Amino acid sequence: MRAPLAALAVVAASALSLAASAPALAAGADPAVGDWIGAATIAGAPQRVTVRVRKAASGGYTGAIARSVSDPAGEPFRTFAADHGLMAFTALGDVRYRGSWDAVNGQWIGALNQNGVRFPMILRRDGRQGVAR
Repeated sequence: MRAPLAALAVVAASALSLAASAPALAAGADPAVGDWIGAATIAGAPQRVTVRVRKAASGGYTGAIARSVSDPAGEPFRTFAADHGLMAFTALGDVRYRGSWDAVNGQWIGALNQNGVRFPMILRRDGRQGVAR
């Protein structure tokens, strides 16, 4: 009987350690909401991408994707959905993103597609902001 209890204690300690190391979200916080930074190599050059997601008063989402420093406001989303650990959006210029929530690392793992070309992209929370509200 001691062996199973010892194993259970190890599993519980590991789970607590993992939970403590994961980026925190406020209780009930929506992981899609926030400012996200990603990078993709497009036409041989690294491109920084900023994605801003806000909860709309209507219960949906608003936001934009900016692909350059010269366009900080970015292009508003045409469509946006986030549910059950998946996030997807489209924007002008045949821009599409689809990603899965990585709760352990607090990031979205997916790909940006433009004009049929796929660019793997991880979106990480912008370090200048706190936890999603």
